Amino acid sequence: MEILKKQASVLESLTTRVEALEKESTIRDGQSNSVVENVITELESVSACVDQCEVILSGLPSSLTLSSCEIAKKVAEAIDLPSVLPHIIETRKWKPPSTLRDPSKLSSNQKTQAIVFKLSSPTIRDQLASKSYKLGRKSVNKIFNSGGEGHLSLSPLWPKSTYEIFKEACNKSRELSYAKPIVRNLRVFMRETSKSAPVLIRSKQDLKMLKLGHKPPPVY
Repeated sequence: MEILKKQASVLESLTTRVEALEKESTIRDGQSNSVVENVITELESVSACVDQCEVILSGLPSSLTLSSCEIAKKVAEAIDLPSVLPHIIETRKWKPPSTLRDPSKLSSNQKTQAIVFKLSSPTIRDQLASKSYKLGRKSVNKIFNSGGEGHLSLSPLWPKSTYEIFKEACNKSRELSYAKPIVRNLRVFMRETSKSAPVLIRSKQDLKMLKLGHKPPPVY
């Protein structure tokens, strides 16, 4: 929680600087434009490291006509977690990065779509994600009364840097027969077993240091 407060403080400070410099630039006929651009770049860099408390729900039939709120309600009921609904503060349709760069890659007859839900806190996001396995027990048709026998998938939407380390950690955990890695405050941890002390993984280099039969010291 302390980390989130510090990140929010940095974002607020940078945003204030951008607004002030933008006003100044209008007065000085663009003399501050380069400074504004530098601060915006810094702001975007910090934003990429902030936990947005989002999850992505994929596997939704493209033919589904329900609203985001209706979809959220049915999914919450399917995983027996209706208490999460008041904590969904924003929804948006997910567009894969490849289609954002090149719209021609977006197929007109895609069979599924995805929605991103923004939660009120990391705790609520983790609570929702922890129940996602229940979606594998019910078909899309059973949840929405339409859409076939496929299944939905619900997972946290991490910043790119966190996701890449997490993905590599998952591969390494399978190689070493470790328990599945966990993410806390955007930091990736590995465990030999679900009851083992977590080991902080900061980079791919940390993963290379893990060897079969070697138990690294825990880092908190």
